[in-house]
Amino acid sequence: MAVDKINQAALITTITVPGGSVIKLCIPETLPQQLINVLCQFFQQHKIIRRAFLLQAEDDTTVEASVMLIALEINIGYEKEGQQLIPQLGSIVLDYLEANQSVDFYFLHRMVQVSIILLCAIRSHFINVK
Repeated sequence: MAVDKINQAALITTITVPGGSVIKLCIPETLPQQLINVLCQFFQQHKIIRRAFLLQAEDDTTVEASVMLIALEINIGYEKEGQQLIPQLGSIVLDYLEANQSVDFYFLHRMVQVSIILLCAIRSHFINVK
């Protein structure tokens, strides 16, 4: 999918979290292509990762930089091994973040209903791990 063809407005959703903050989930305006390439290489070496999704979270009530979210779907039965990959992934990702930007990782479970909000934000942009 061509980056210029992504309808950003259609891929933005907001959620209200306890305390009243409103979090905007969206695809990053500028896709971090170098990071995506490095992640794809990492995922190819670790076949327990079935799929990975990349999105950005912004809290409009703060001046802090956005948080990059990477959601991972791990093959069933390999959840512990997936958790063990997070420190390696964190080290890789930190080299590609913008100033003051942070990253967080989430696991998606095929057998558990995933929040429709998260899926709306990430359904059209995922990192191909095959």
